[in-house]
Amino acid sequence: MTSDRIVARYERTTNQWLASLDHYSEEDLRRSNPDGPDAWTLGQIYGHILDATESLAIPSIGKCLDPQRVPTDKKMNVAGRLIFFIGSFPPIRIRYKPRPDYVPPSITVEEARAGLIRSLEAIRKVSGSIASADRRRKARHPAFGPLNVDQWLLFAEMHLRHHLRQKVRMDKALGIRH
Repeated sequence: MTSDRIVARYERTTNQWLASLDHYSEEDLRRSNPDGPDAWTLGQIYGHILDATESLAIPSIGKCLDPQRVPTDKKMNVAGRLIFFIGSFPPIRIRYKPRPDYVPPSITVEEARAGLIRSLEAIRKVSGSIASADRRRKARHPAFGPLNVDQWLLFAEMHLRHHLRQKVRMDKALGIRH
């Protein structure tokens, strides 16, 4: 898949998240998750996707575009190869043991909107440089190993899409209609 197509998919997925914000109140973003006391609120889900995009994916894309970065032939691990071969996270609920050192921030509707727009603008800004990037310049993903610029961009989109399923499930459980 070309970087232009990945950027277009990222835009479409981001726009789905943005459109949903038109249907939420501030209270909706803070409501308890019916999945249990350790499950994230909608505000925390939005906080998590923005944190992963702005603190991990976008800086890693920047590292991959840095001409000073030493190229490598290292490959992503088996889990990464599987996810990227499929083109998405598996359609299952991934449950992690709650970590007291990572609780996503619960953000407001306007913080979510501003963050999604900011992230989309950052992706658009670097998109012109992606086509000519050296695919051997990579940045390490904590679960998948070294990823190149295209893989980081695709990861950002797949991650948004993965959490859309979680959001849709929660919307249904909370009786929120779009």
